[in-house]
Amino acid sequence: MVREYNIKIRNTGYLVVYTPLDVTAGTKTGTSVDAANSPTTRNNANASLAGQGATATGAVGEAVKQALEGVESVSRRILKDSHNQQTVEEHPAPADKKEEQVEEKPAPNPEPKPEPVVDNGTGTPADFDLARVHWLHTDVSKWPVTSKLRSVKIAGDRITLDYDAANRWPGGGVVANPWIFVKNGIKWYAATWEWLRPGQTTKALYAVSGSHIKRDPLKKFKPVPGETYGFMVSGLARDKKRNVKERTNIVWVKWPRRK
Repeated sequence: MVREYNIKIRNTGYLVVYTPLDVTAGTKTGTSVDAANSPTTRNNANASLAGQGATATGAVGEAVKQALEGVESVSRRILKDSHNQQTVEEHPAPADKKEEQVEEKPAPNPEPKPEPVVDNGTGTPADFDLARVHWLHTDVSKWPVTSKLRSVKIAGDRITLDYDAANRWPGGGVVANPWIFVKNGIKWYAATWEWLRPGQTTKALYAVSGSHIKRDPLKKFKPVPGETYGFMVSGLARDKKRNVKERTNIVWVKWPRRK
């Protein structure tokens, strides 16, 4: 009877199974060895398998012998891999440390820009009271302050009144009048001294004088270096013409000494 030996390795509990297969009858007989759990039984089984392989004749016997040697080699490798796997599982790699979350600090708010200097370093005179001012032109004290006079600058022979309604107030050829507040004796007077066109903020310095005010008692007025004067801009108020009944704040300036 011709026998064919079929060697299988089942990787479930690491069983090495040797099954002689009866080709003629189609029946199987075999021996199972628990290679993972019983090394002694495994060795005995391998010896038994080797004995059966030795009795095989011809090409079949030689094939069985080689197969049995391969089974033992594979069994050792499986056991070694199993041992290594268990060792790795017993000593798991440390979990990666979570990245420390650094709380982002919000960017500091930029420092607010300082308000433009509106009085050029000179405060309102202690004895000034707008309600007691004598108006040589239209009384605009009750007109609302809708525009900001940011500064009054005197440079060379020019005076600049930087007010923010220069391009806002309506009008044709002219839209505003500049004012000056002058103390004469014990009284304060207010008078216009020029006209301003749309977008215009600069005038000739000589216009700040009695020759442009043209009203008593300031017809002969001339600014005195070191004295403090108030400046303001309003809608048209020098005569009966009107565009807006609005004005700026008052800016106080110490008249400079001219070289």
